Amino acid sequence: MPVSALGIDMIVGAAPPGQAGSAAAVGETTQELGGALGIALIGSLVTTIYHRRMSDAVPEVVRSAAPGAVDTLAGALAAAGRLPGSAGSELVSTARAAFTDGLQLTAAIAIPLLVVLAVVSVALLRQVRPHVGPPADEPVPWA
Repeated sequence: MPVSALGIDMIVGAAPPGQAGSAAAVGETTQELGGALGIALIGSLVTTIYHRRMSDAVPEVVRSAAPGAVDTLAGALAAAGRLPGSAGSELVSTARAAFTDGLQLTAAIAIPLLVVLAVVSVALLRQVRPHVGPPADEPVPWA
């Protein structure tokens, strides 16, 4: 949250006083949208990797006996309880490995991307100058 507050402060500080409310709203909206898109993209990547790993590792016989096992970890764990013998424990082991692979590969992609975006942000934000407007005790005309 400290980065979020600093970002909004920089946005509002760079805006003319009469536009500070609009600038803050745009900053908040951008943060919410960015967070939602980030969660959606990262979640989709984890799910895609999990699905591919499970599709490659789980035999067709198990897939037909336990539909949904290759779609989500929860589906695989639920399906494992319905499978006889060691097939259930093998499915759980395979599903956990596929999910872990998805998380690790996604982190390996997301962390360097985060570092690059942080460096770009710092470089771009160095060029932002605060707006010099009327002193605070003077009324701000509404435009």
